[in-house]
Amino acid sequence: MTVLLDGNPLVCTCASLDFVEWLFTTKVKLDSNGSYSCLRNDGNITTTNAVYNHLRIFRIRCITTVWFIFSVTLFGVLLLFILVGYRYKLHLQYFCLFIGMANPLFLKSKEETLEYDAYVAYCDGDYEWVYGPLRIFLEERRNFKLLLLDRGDVLAGEHRLFALNNSIPKCKKIILVISKEFVNNDWAYYEATVGIEHFLGLQARIIVINLENITKTEIPQCVLQMMSLDANDHIRKTDTLNENNIFWKCLDQAMKR
Repeated sequence: MTVLLDGNPLVCTCASLDFVEWLFTTKVKLDSNGSYSCLRNDGNITTTNAVYNHLRIFRIRCITTVWFIFSVTLFGVLLLFILVGYRYKLHLQYFCLFIGMANPLFLKSKEETLEYDAYVAYCDGDYEWVYGPLRIFLEERRNFKLLLLDRGDVLAGEHRLFALNNSIPKCKKIILVISKEFVNNDWAYYEATVGIEHFLGLQARIIVINLENITKTEIPQCVLQMMSLDANDHIRKTDTLNENNIFWKCLDQAMKR
């Protein structure tokens, strides 16, 4: 019995190379001895005999084509990731920071290595209150360790900008002492922005103290979104400190969170 294939529309592509090989290795009797016209990928007509005689070359070409397509696709995907990463690098950094810092194990291990309990951001006009009641209550009464730039807690001679960027990562929290001078001070606004961005997604690490009565329109947007402790006339006094006052109790609880 003879299998008649002559006249059938055959193709000689990478997918049909095994079929071409079968035509010349099978024991089944074929008409034309297995040599038939077939259509190549490029649209040209050839014969199965010509393809079989160069079968190894055709297989190598097919493998090369597959790897070329794979390489181009992979390169395109990597290039897309690089472009997207560059375009949204800040968002990705914040996302990775948020995911990492939200991990309890990460938080616990990191806090154990931090040198200070809180960085205090304030203006020169509030110096007496910060170094008076605030420092006395937190450091002397509650044994917290504060980082104060004007006290010499940073390297001598270090530029204030570098000192800020190097200091905040050493602290578990940041305390923003908001006053009328603070909201009108460019440096204070930058200081608050850097601190809030560092503790992105961790509002419990940001403590805002409204030292004076300030309208919401005056407070920077980045600070306005945070929960705050409001000081009264008694709290604003620099020569007295009543730690039984609800303000100091709330501050103590905020520091322990």
